[in-house]
Amino acid sequence: DEVVADVPYVMDDAYVRHILEAHRIDFIVHGDDPCIVNGKDVYEAAQRLGRYKTIPRTEGVSTTDIINRILARGDGDQPTPEAPAASRLNLTLS
Repeated sequence: DEVVADVPYVMDDAYVRHILEAHRIDFIVHGDDPCIVNGKDVYEAAQRLGRYKTIPRTEGVSTTDIINRILARGDGDQPTPEAPAASRLNLTLS
C-alpha cells in the first residue's frame, strides 16, 4: 500500500481515471463528511466509477490533534526507508 502525495482537492474525471490506473488504486477513500466545492461533490467522478468508499468519522477524534501530538513528542524520530509515505508527508497546521 502507498499514499499518493500532492493530489488536488478537486479532481476532474480525466485525473481520477489517470490516477486510478497509474497507481493501480482500488478505491479513493475519504471520511463520511461532505466535500462540496462550487456546489459539486469533489469525489463525484470516483463515485460514478464505483471506486469510492467512505469511512465513518469518529466523534471526538481530531486528525489535527493527533498530528500535533506526534510533532510535539520531540523524541527525534525521523522518517525511515520503511516508512516512505511518512517521509513525503507535507503538513500545514494552523
